[in-house]
Order: sequence, then C-alpha cells, then structure tokens
Amino acid sequence: MNIYLVTHTEIYNPNNLLLGQSELPLAENFTSRFAWLMDTLLLNSNDTIYLSNSSRRCTKLASFLSDGKFAINDNFIEINLGNLDFTEKNGISDKQLSAYLKDGFPEGESLADVQNRLKIGLKETLKLKAENCVLVTSPSNIKLIILLCLKANLKGYDTLNIDFGSISKLQYQKNKKQLQLIYCNLKPDMI
Repeated sequence: MNIYLVTHTEIYNPNNLLLGQSELPLAENFTSRFAWLMDTLLLNSNDTIYLSNSSRRCTKLASFLSDGKFAINDNFIEINLGNLDFTEKNGISDKQLSAYLKDGFPEGESLADVQNRLKIGLKETLKLKAENCVLVTSPSNIKLIILLCLKANLKGYDTLNIDFGSISKLQYQKNKKQLQLIYCNLKPDMI
C-alpha cells in the first residue's frame, strides 16, 4: 500500500495563536494549492481510499481530493493543547513550549501521546484493502508519522520540516511489515 500524507493548507492565523484542535479558516490562497495537490497525486479513484481527521481544515481538502468520498479517523486529529489551545504563542517561551510538547500541555497531550494515537490510526489504515491511501492531516502529525517510520525518537521532531499543502509518501511492505519513507515534503517549488 502507498500512503500519501497530505498536509492541510495554510491557515489564516494573524494573531499567531497556538492552534491544536481549535478551528481557524484556511488562508485565502488555498484553492490553488488544492488544485496542485490533486494534479500531483493523480491517483486512480478505484484503487484509492481517502482519510482525514475531523478538523475543517483537513476535511475541506479531503472532500476536494476525493469528490466527497472520504472517511474520518480521529486518531489523526491534531494535538490537544488543553487549556492553552487558542492562546497567543508570544506568551509562551520556547523553553516552556518544548516542555509542554515533551511532558504534555495542561489538560492536553504530549507529542508521545499523539504519536501513540497515530500508531493506532496507522495500524487501522494498513488493514484497509486498497493500493493507495491519501491521509489528510496536520504538518505536526506527519512529522510524527515520519519519525515512526524512520524509527527515530522524538528528539528529531524539531529538525524535520513539513510545510502546509505538501505531500510525503510512505510505502508499506507487507512481507517485511514495515513502512518505508519514499519522499518527504514535496511542494510546488520542487517540481
């Protein structure tokens, strides 16, 4: 199975808010990126399943790519930032943010918690019968999935860059029972 990890497009966040599971609209240029993603994927719809988490920023793209035929799996939902979701990012130091990511946000999750959820979602996805799977989720979740695939620890989280509206590809080798990273963070200026 080929798994295409597609990030939602950029969100409109002029106040630089911490954003986990809260909703903000997509930035104005999202339709051109949607079209690029569809043209780049060029998958046979008969052999492809589409998955998304339930956030509007992801379901909007999943619906566009799949002509409305997608399933929701909230194991792929963004991190729960607890009572810090939707607060100004400027009010939290980098050191404090790193500690929250490692140890968990108050009333929320840590990166390890999210990665455990993603493992469950991936196991469920690999049981599906399809040649291709397009999974629409957040850049941070895709970073965590790639780290899982590479068998790297969470210390690599900050070194990996995944852009909004990009595509990464994994391939599941059933005989070896492993995911292989084929490419990462493909975006229009790279083609």
